[in-house]
Amino acid sequence: MPPPIPPISPVAPKPSSRRFSVWRLIFGLIVVYIGLQLLAQQMGWTWAWAIDIWRFWPVFIILLGVSLMWRGRHRDIWLTIIVVVIFLLASFIIPVSNRFNGNWGSGSTSREVSKVVSITKDATVADASIDIKAGATNLTLNGGAEKLVDGTYNSNGADLVETSNVVGTQQLVTLETKSWGHGWFNPFGHRQNLDLKLNNDLPLNLDVDAGASTAHIDLTNVSVKTLKLDMGASTIDLTFGKKLDVATATLKTGATTLDLRFPRDLGVRLDLDAGVTTKTLPEFADQGEGVYLSTSYSTATKKLNLTLDAGVSTIRAHWQ
Repeated sequence: MPPPIPPISPVAPKPSSRRFSVWRLIFGLIVVYIGLQLLAQQMGWTWAWAIDIWRFWPVFIILLGVSLMWRGRHRDIWLTIIVVVIFLLASFIIPVSNRFNGNWGSGSTSREVSKVVSITKDATVADASIDIKAGATNLTLNGGAEKLVDGTYNSNGADLVETSNVVGTQQLVTLETKSWGHGWFNPFGHRQNLDLKLNNDLPLNLDVDAGASTAHIDLTNVSVKTLKLDMGASTIDLTFGKKLDVATATLKTGATTLDLRFPRDLGVRLDLDAGVTTKTLPEFADQGEGVYLSTSYSTATKKLNLTLDAGVSTIRAHWQ
């Protein structure tokens, strides 16, 4: 008779080497917060979080003290609850109280700014450079200013800072929006409108850098030598003029619906570098490698050299 087989003792599972840590949770929440901030900036989302969360750094010292005082398995549970409650307070309740009462963060969402933009043209200059830097904006640009730049600005999340200097024979103008908070996560929505008129006669170098925007730009009567337009997810309606013999434009956009309008007798060279694109380019001849020439380019007396770098886009050309 064979000897009895000894019973097999159950093998206890090895404890996980990745024990829960409240500090891992805190670090994870910070990484998520930063990631959402960067994602919102890249996508140009118009909802903004006006709370300056970095003003809450003493909370981490408090949590460290609580962690040193508490021992045992219930410590991480309570610390987790505290962290989550603080995160919820910082992300919702405090911005709500800012809306109606006060200033917990670096800026209150209850502020409204409305101002007149008026920059006088220096009598000694031969041309001007205008640099516009804005976040998510409803932007309107036209000609017809009596001064160098006229217009209006209003916002519930930022202020507009103006500078104007003369260097040699050129006037340098900067219009830049300054947000009151450090983020984009405002549950009440961020609004910004900039409506400007430019001088018709002075040759201009125009540089526009904006986030997710709706832009209506009519340069029919403006003497633009160079145009640089860098915008995020946008809807852009851009009309070119023909006041100068040669003009240059460089457009860089994200996900965009772009309508380009040209005078009928303007010669246009279009260098197009686009991702997934639906394009309608009447009266343009494809030269290969992303180059398109208007049918009148070789004989036109006024010419525009246009470089377009676009993401997922719908591009339409119009002649008028």
